[in-house]
Amino acid sequence: MKPIVCFSMTLLVAAAAATQPLYTAADLAADVIHTALSRQSKIASLEGDVELTYTASGDSQSFRVGFARVPPGKARLEITGLLGEILFVLTADGDRMMVHNKAERKAVVCSATRDNLTALLGMDLGGDIYQVLDWIEGRVPMHPEEVATGEILVAAEEDADGNATVTWERRDSGTTVQIITISPDDGRVLFSRVYDADGRAEADIYYGDFGDCDGFAMPYYVSVNREDTYLDVRFNKVRLNDEIKERAFSVEPPDGTEVFFWDDLGE
Repeated sequence: MKPIVCFSMTLLVAAAAATQPLYTAADLAADVIHTALSRQSKIASLEGDVELTYTASGDSQSFRVGFARVPPGKARLEITGLLGEILFVLTADGDRMMVHNKAERKAVVCSATRDNLTALLGMDLGGDIYQVLDWIEGRVPMHPEEVATGEILVAAEEDADGNATVTWERRDSGTTVQIITISPDDGRVLFSRVYDADGRAEADIYYGDFGDCDGFAMPYYVSVNREDTYLDVRFNKVRLNDEIKERAFSVEPPDGTEVFFWDDLGE
């Protein structure tokens, strides 16, 4: 009788296992997020220059912009004119930001917030300087701590092309935090939908024209689409993991510069 009992138990265990999914949507999400975070961790710095076109209410403005980024809290933009001259430089280090007009020898030092960036540039790019440069790079938040504690729930589903669309939602309210389409093979972000604190979709970000850059497939075209504004970015060149001097991000005005200090430029 013992062999029959053992065989019966085997059937029961197999039947129980068959009722449980072997690879769940949460498992897929965890694997894809791990691949994306692994990719991001290998990018210690990013610099280059882009052609940036900003469109609002049907009117477009184009700029050539040099940039440098060292996560998490260092950034630099150089806005150039038609002849290649530097019109002004924006630097950010931690919670402080400075815009320096070299020609007029004037500078504004303020908090590194989205509102202040909008006031300084005269255009709302959809985030603070760090968020905007991270979007352009394809570096997006994955919320691993909130997922680990259960504050945020995450799931993924595979599309017909084999890419994974990952959705983050808050457990308590059910509001969506973000939706990202990721290539599970190498962790490239292909699409990102950004939501505000109330769960309203705020921006759709598309990544394309991927090309090799020091062994990484980098997006050479990025489009940030919001309700009434569009930001198109085309890379001229990009460099990964080169050493960038700390002074490139300094928010200390040069000697002989007329300086204005504000915490909130909206005031």
